[in-house]
Amino acid sequence: MVSSSSIPERRVRKREKYAAGMILENSSLRRHLQDAEAEPLIRWALATLTAAAQRTASLPDDDAYTVLEQRVEQIGGIMRLINQYMAALRAPEQAEAYEGPPWAEALRQGLAAIAPDGLDEQTEAALAAVWQAEPPGSPEAGYDQLLQVLTRPEAT
Repeated sequence: MVSSSSIPERRVRKREKYAAGMILENSSLRRHLQDAEAEPLIRWALATLTAAAQRTASLPDDDAYTVLEQRVEQIGGIMRLINQYMAALRAPEQAEAYEGPPWAEALRQGLAAIAPDGLDEQTEAALAAVWQAEPPGSPEAGYDQLLQVLTRPEAT
């Protein structure tokens, strides 16, 4: 006999798998990243989706899947911005202008949209510091700066 308390847990796990599959199957979300670079970004995305799935525990399936699909789209947008940033760092002469305030503002808005209570002041300040700093010495250094902001516990 299945306990009634495990039914919501199984629903949440099923929702997590569904959302994770949407991220993992979309290679465009990590196109400009080496596998080793993509790994922490994917871990961040999956952890963020797991937290979102947990918050859907009390929702009916239709509503929960709608929420998760929206969250996947938002997280995917953040991942695309980071990919575009990396492409711009690696080949600035070929890249469109993804650096600077418009790009930074799009990332800030994306992060604010997925944070349950919006961005806290420390995350806002950390993100602003990335854009106000001198250009990174290498694409990898720029990526590491962004990962530090993304993986702050308060960020999402």
